[in-house]
Amino acid sequence: MHNDMIATIKNPIGWGTITFRFDTYAWITMCEVNKVELHEIAKLDERMLFITLLFAAHVSHCRYSIKRERYNLEDIYKMYMKMQQQTIDELKVAIYKSKVLGKSLEEWAGDGAEKKKITWADLYDVAVGDLGLARREFETMELGEFWCRLAGHYRKRNSELSNLRLIVWSALAPHSSKKIKPEDVFAIEGERKQKAKEAPDGNGAERFERLKQLWQL
Repeated sequence: MHNDMIATIKNPIGWGTITFRFDTYAWITMCEVNKVELHEIAKLDERMLFITLLFAAHVSHCRYSIKRERYNLEDIYKMYMKMQQQTIDELKVAIYKSKVLGKSLEEWAGDGAEKKKITWADLYDVAVGDLGLARREFETMELGEFWCRLAGHYRKRNSELSNLRLIVWSALAPHSSKKIKPEDVFAIEGERKQKAKEAPDGNGAERFERLKQLWQL
């Protein structure tokens, strides 16, 4: 069974069931494991993204329930290899329905896509949907005033995201195997790109090399 954030399935490699919690912590943990940011997940191989997100969701559920983690990344891979297609499809539905920072997985993956040409309909959608303007107010507004209102809206949104990032960072930092900054958690639109990330720790690299070898069999 599943809802928009939690999915429970029969354990393919053991007894009972296993629960996955696809919340913000799971998404951020998945990105940390893969050494990418949320807006870069389109770069990941679909199977790698799926398995590492399952692992992160298992970790998230255990910590949320104050339980010890029973499975590591390689265990989750073994589960994946024994899952029936129907189970995989159900998990994918839960993943694609789950949201972080107001965006679904599909929306984050599309962030890097080529931007389409802005139309009047696009502006109207932003004016009414995001800025809360009435139709008459929008139609009588000068373009310069509209862009000022829009810029203010994005500044407010980025400020809220910055505060959220600090909260997520404060939760992740004590448990991280390396020192991280708030900017390492996720990027905020408009920020300058940070310098290249440090190489992954030896243990993480070794785990991924073993997993990649398994995938190539």
